[in-house]
Amino acid sequence: MVDPAAVEAIYQYVPGSTDLWRVYNPNLPSYVVSDLSAMSRRVGYVAVMKSDFVRELNGSSPLFTSIPLMAGWTLVGYPSQTPRNVSDAFSFLNATLKRVVMYNKSSENYLVYDYPGGGTLTVVLPEYGYWVNSTAASVWTVYP
Repeated sequence: MVDPAAVEAIYQYVPGSTDLWRVYNPNLPSYVVSDLSAMSRRVGYVAVMKSDFVRELNGSSPLFTSIPLMAGWTLVGYPSQTPRNVSDAFSFLNATLKRVVMYNKSSENYLVYDYPGGGTLTVVLPEYGYWVNSTAASVWTVYP
């Protein structure tokens, strides 16, 4: 999955569970449980890295990816290599979408899209995770 030497910790937000965060931390003592054991293209992660790390994956892209969203906040991945205008990328969620937030590490800023008004987040980019706030449970469909 990832090179343990490059990782400080990787976190996955799990809405609706009693333990809201799963973690993979190769630096903890062996008696401490890291409960993040697999990664998915549907999920967004918070990765704290010691050094740069690139992982190339071979295979074909799925025709689409369905990503379940909870009412409230869900941290999602964007499993596409195509940048899209944020209003187009989330157009199927207009009935439930409230806000989308992305953290841009290079500028150290949060970019925000408030539905329907807009904001500083204008384009959804590959290789980023997004916090999506919904008024109800729904499914976000992402096309390659």
